[in-house]
Amino acid sequence: MATYKIIVPKVGSMDETGNTVGLYTAGQIVHVEHKWQQTVMDAFSSHGWAMEVKTVEPDVTVTTEAVLTLSSEDKPKPKRGRPRKIDIDI
Repeated sequence: MATYKIIVPKVGSMDETGNTVGLYTAGQIVHVEHKWQQTVMDAFSSHGWAMEVKTVEPDVTVTTEAVLTLSSEDKPKPKRGRPRKIDIDI
């Protein structure tokens, strides 16, 4: 199963028979699930209208210590000292 990103907006087949057409918009991500979709995306990519996108999941391990550190930094610090006196002249 491949994933493609549409670069140039073009009209293309939206079903297996090819009787229904629709607009593939620029920036749209298409997840290929059927053979007919792969055929359409192969045609789009050969003309430069779409490109195959590959994603890689990052290897990130979050520890409870890191979560506790982040949550304690987000808390607002209490203000110290007396509030300032406001002089109002009427």
